[in-house]
Amino acid sequence: MRVTYQEFAERIGVTHGTVKRWALEGLPVDRGANGKARYPTVDLVEGRAWVQANRGGSVAIDRVGLVYFVVRDNDGAVKIGWTSDIERRFQEIRKEWNCSIQPLLVLPGGKPLELALHDQFQHLCIGAEWFAPANEIVQWIEELVPVPLRPLAKAKPRDLELKLSG
Repeated sequence: MRVTYQEFAERIGVTHGTVKRWALEGLPVDRGANGKARYPTVDLVEGRAWVQANRGGSVAIDRVGLVYFVVRDNDGAVKIGWTSDIERRFQEIRKEWNCSIQPLLVLPGGKPLELALHDQFQHLCIGAEWFAPANEIVQWIEELVPVPLRPLAKAKPRDLELKLSG
């Protein structure tokens, strides 16, 4: 089955630009009979095999991508990221930033969703995928999950769990 760069990117959890770069690095693509197709395609089986051979464990092929929002306890900053292994990623964040974190929200999605959220909240960005604590982020989450959250500085994962189960 042949798919566009964008479809291939979404299926393996990377950006469209990454697939374009990989095409220059040897990812097998079909550019049409004249070599100038407007929308080159990738065969899913061949493309996945190339990614596995050339990118190994750095790409979450056939794993469910998750986008997460976590709050850093020491300053209330919010990280918006994505992973295919949420527990491992949360441990990495705790170790890398030497802090406790509290999950606010985890939802299905990959790199494209993460990047869209970074764009949406870029005016709050304080660096390295961390965002200033702002009620705007809480309001966005509450629109998705209609349960009231405390302001970010006081948010605890148990609050969300109790409201969802109760």
